[in-house]
Amino acid sequence: MKQRINRNAWSEKSKRSYAYEMSDVFYEDIHFKCIKCKCNATFTAQEQKEAYEIKKQYISQKRKLCQQCFEEMLKLTFEIRDYQKRWASEPEANKSSATYLNDWHSALISISHYGKRKNYAIINMLSKYIDSTVA
Repeated sequence: MKQRINRNAWSEKSKRSYAYEMSDVFYEDIHFKCIKCKCNATFTAQEQKEAYEIKKQYISQKRKLCQQCFEEMLKLTFEIRDYQKRWASEPEANKSSATYLNDWHSALISISHYGKRKNYAIINMLSKYIDSTVA
């Protein structure tokens, strides 16, 4: 199925892109393979229209995850942000909870399975804290 493109509804960044001048008249379904679960998925024309014209996402941003894996990755991203906020707001004495440290560490390792880069600085810091709580 096709959806007509309204370039004027794109984000300002997208309007400055090469795609602004060279894009087609219609969005068309884009088929891809999810990098996490390897299943076949489709970025539909309707989803593209919503992403680029309503949510104002950058036009050259392409999907790599199916909807289910994308939602899992978002959940994991929010969990990591919550761990970081908790870390920043807690006194030093409360930063020795093995469960909290291990869960945060696991989340940071898991996010790489969704195509995100590992944050080695925080992973290494947490490993040291985990090692010190075990000792």
